[in-house]
Amino acid sequence: MTKTRIIKLALCAALIGSIGVFFANPLRRSDASIKASLLRQTPLGSSRSEVGAVLERHGWLDRNYSGTTGYYCQAPGDPARTVGVTSLAGNLGDYGFPFPTNVAVFWGFDRDDHLIDIWVWKTTDAF
Repeated sequence: MTKTRIIKLALCAALIGSIGVFFANPLRRSDASIKASLLRQTPLGSSRSEVGAVLERHGWLDRNYSGTTGYYCQAPGDPARTVGVTSLAGNLGDYGFPFPTNVAVFWGFDRDDHLIDIWVWKTTDAF
C-alpha cells in the first residue's frame, strides 16, 4: 500500500469518527430521552438533597438559580405552568455549531421536598 493511500484511508477514518462523535453526543437526544435518563438517576419522589447531590457530582448544578419557588415550565405543546413549590436547575452543557444549543434542566419539588417532575429545556442561539 502506498503512503498516499494510507494517508487517504487515515483521513477518511478520522472524518467518519468525527461524524460519529458529533452525532453521538447525548445532549442531541430528544428531550424525552434526556428526561428518561435523568429520571433513572433522580427518580420521582427523590428528596431535594438527593437530587442536589447528583447535580453536584456531575457538575450540573446551576448555583445562580435561587429555586425558592417552583420552575415555570414552557414546554412546547403544554400549557405554561409553575411546577412545584421549590426547584433546582442544572446546566447539562452545549452542543452544535454554528448555532450552539444549551441544555438546561429543572427539577420541581412538592412541599415535602419530593421530586414531582423534570423539564428539559433546550435553547438555540441563532445570533
